[in-house]
Amino acid sequence: MTTVHPTTDMHPEVPMPAWASERNLADAAEDIIVDRHEWRFGGYLLEREQVHFRQSVDGSWQSSPQSISVSYDLVWPDGTGVEREQFVVMPYAIQTLIEALQDAQAVMAK
Repeated sequence: MTTVHPTTDMHPEVPMPAWASERNLADAAEDIIVDRHEWRFGGYLLEREQVHFRQSVDGSWQSSPQSISVSYDLVWPDGTGVEREQFVVMPYAIQTLIEALQDAQAVMAK
């Protein structure tokens, strides 16, 4: 994947969103563009992403829905190992995920 600095005017027909800190080409043919922004929160790495792809039939551009990728290191309690875990959540599911985690927190407190 080729990373392009945000000031580069790559594919002006698909404007880079204001929230994105980088734009990547996902293929050599420049038919897939990935707009991304990542940040850390505690021990979590969060990545906001949106993919744009050129239709092979008519050359028009389509955009996928935005998503958030959450990555973290799962450390075994006995210290014998660390596993990198990751999941993706769509914007419409964030509030439900928050509620599910709050419910899990309440269950664990009992």
